[in-house]
Amino acid sequence: MAYSREELVEELYRPVRNFFENANYTTDIDVNPRYITPTMFQLRLQKVMDEYVVGISTMYQTNEVMLNIAEKKLAMLRGDSLRMRARDLHELLRAWENRHRLLTAHARMKHVQFRKESRYPGYCYRTDFTEIDDEHWKCFTNSKYDRNTGEWTLKKVPYAMLVCHGVDEPEGCGRPGSPV
Repeated sequence: MAYSREELVEELYRPVRNFFENANYTTDIDVNPRYITPTMFQLRLQKVMDEYVVGISTMYQTNEVMLNIAEKKLAMLRGDSLRMRARDLHELLRAWENRHRLLTAHARMKHVQFRKESRYPGYCYRTDFTEIDDEHWKCFTNSKYDRNTGEWTLKKVPYAMLVCHGVDEPEGCGRPGSPV
C-alpha cells in the first residue's frame, strides 16, 4: 500500500492536528480525554510489556494467558497511538518514537508467544513451558509483519555459531556442553 504525498503529510502531522483541534477542550493541556501525551503513551506501553510480556515486575515470567492479554492491550494501545498529541516538534518526535516502540513491542510479544520453551535465567521464563530446552532454544526466530492485513508470520531458522572460542578461553555459554 503506497501513500500519496498528501496522505503521508496527513499521517505524519496527525499528532500536531490532534493537539490544536482539542487543546481548548480542557483547562489543562496535559489532561484531555481527546488525546494522550507521548509520555503517558510510553508509560502505558512499558506497563503492558513489564506486567504481561516478560518484565521485572513478573520476574521475567509469562505464559500464554498473559501473552493473550498483552496482545489485546497492545491492540488498544494501537488505537490510542492515533490519538497521541504533539504541541511542538519535540513532542512530534516523541510521538513517532512511540509508534515505532509499539511496533517493536508487538514484535517482541509475538516472538515470546511463538517460542514454546523457557530460556536461560534472566531472559524469559514461560511458566507454561518450564523446561529449558536447548534443542529448540538454539535457533533464531524471524518474523514478518504485513501492514495491509495486520498479520504476523513467524518461523524458526537454524542457529549458526559465528564466533568460535579458543581452547585456552574459559568455558562459557558459547562452548557446546558448557554449564549455564
